[in-house]
Amino acid sequence: MIRVSAPELRRCAIAFGGSLMVALLSCHSEDFGPCHPEVATGDKFRVTLLEEWPENSQYAFVATSFDASPTDTSGCNYKPDLVPGTQLDFQVGGSVERYNAGCDARVGSVTVTGIVFGESGRTGLAAEELLVQSAYRATLPDGCTGGWRVGVVQPRGSAGRFSPAVAGQVPPLVVVREFQPDPNASCLTATEKSSVCLFAATAEPL
Repeated sequence: MIRVSAPELRRCAIAFGGSLMVALLSCHSEDFGPCHPEVATGDKFRVTLLEEWPENSQYAFVATSFDASPTDTSGCNYKPDLVPGTQLDFQVGGSVERYNAGCDARVGSVTVTGIVFGESGRTGLAAEELLVQSAYRATLPDGCTGGWRVGVVQPRGSAGRFSPAVAGQVPPLVVVREFQPDPNASCLTATEKSSVCLFAATAEPL
């Protein structure tokens, strides 16, 4: 059971807009080790998106502890930023953010052609399989602005983050992207106001 002290719980609730439930899920007072010790500060790797996952994917489905439901991709109907073939260059940072995942999730920087990033945002993604995550204020290629975050997950059953993708098997990596447009954004319709997309992916060291 995770125990959170009252002062820390108050700090967490404030950080998450006063939401006690989100605070309970996202903050704890215990120190854990990194989720993936083999991912070191300063590591650089390039992630290539293969296809949307898991719906109609040639790669096998496996449940993860990731906080975005892998079967709920109905909101992935707005994606001018990430499509199959997109490459994301990550550099792992030296800090970690603690979540209720039993380990510390690393944060890092990411570069994607066509997206203009502003100030860093709160990552907030949690999963023991999470390799690295990034969050920013962003302007997408079509001019839409809002909060953008991405996480790279090495799902259970993966042969390794730098292994090749094989049809019928669990993909080496799964990338989740969430985009929350600004309240006054006119570039999205009502059904696209929160778009979570999942992709099967591979990676190579840089």
